[in-house]
Amino acid sequence: MSYIIGVDAGGTKTEITAYDSTGKELKTVIKGSGNFVENFEDALMVIIEGIKDVKMSIEKNERCKHIVVGAAGINASGKGRIISQRLKECFSVKVTLIGDGELAHYAILQGEDGDLVIAGTGSVIINKYKGIWKRYGGWGPILGDEGSGYKLGISLIKNCLMEFDLNKSQSEISKSVLEHLNCDDIMKLPSIIKTLTKSEIANVTKVLLSHDDSDPLAIKIIKREAEGLAEEYITFHKTFFKDNNANIGLNGGIIINNDTFREAFLNKITSSNFILKVKMPQNKISKGAYYFDLLQ
Repeated sequence: MSYIIGVDAGGTKTEITAYDSTGKELKTVIKGSGNFVENFEDALMVIIEGIKDVKMSIEKNERCKHIVVGAAGINASGKGRIISQRLKECFSVKVTLIGDGELAHYAILQGEDGDLVIAGTGSVIINKYKGIWKRYGGWGPILGDEGSGYKLGISLIKNCLMEFDLNKSQSEISKSVLEHLNCDDIMKLPSIIKTLTKSEIANVTKVLLSHDDSDPLAIKIIKREAEGLAEEYITFHKTFFKDNNANIGLNGGIIINNDTFREAFLNKITSSNFILKVKMPQNKISKGAYYFDLLQ
């Protein structure tokens, strides 16, 4: 029996999973960062060691026929040919390299054409239609990332400053933001923000967990960011497609875990007369390798 190995290489962890010809999971191994941009050699060794561990756990009479690696920075690293060559030398098997967003698209939409909307720390829209890929957004926090955790975190922080400037009583959500940032003086807030990474600013959104759906200010901020992302999606879809039928997959912590955000995003789109078929993650992202292989 043959099997496929899917590699979901992320900045924090790398997930390597083997799937049989029916899509059944055979073995999963979790390793460290697989970010080729930050450290090319370390990322490559993480993936090689992870694949070795998976293969060793599967009976020797079963043959790996294809390794599919989805990773951020494969194209940016400029070393795709080296990665592919090294993996082929190690494992003597067909190797395919794709972006992490494409792997997620295959996993969540199960190989179907349609749009994947990712709203996590950053945001991006990825479309596949008749073998052609399109990408909208994903240009980072300065030039884009509408509806992302970063932009939502910035909105929460700016709300603290707005309340101060207008001499308003500090809202409960602003108190939570300042507490999260260990800020005991609003005048220190700009200096604190300058020291934070993009991910740390996105983590400010964790304060929303302590503010339920009855907090009108929290709802207002969340809806504003969600509807901004929805407007980006509507612009993208209407530019490239004539009909309003959309097969849409969702991924990323903000849009998956925050019901208010997700509902506001989808409601904004349907209010523009879209007919949506919505898919949420049902599998490991590494299973995108299985659906990719099916279409070859």
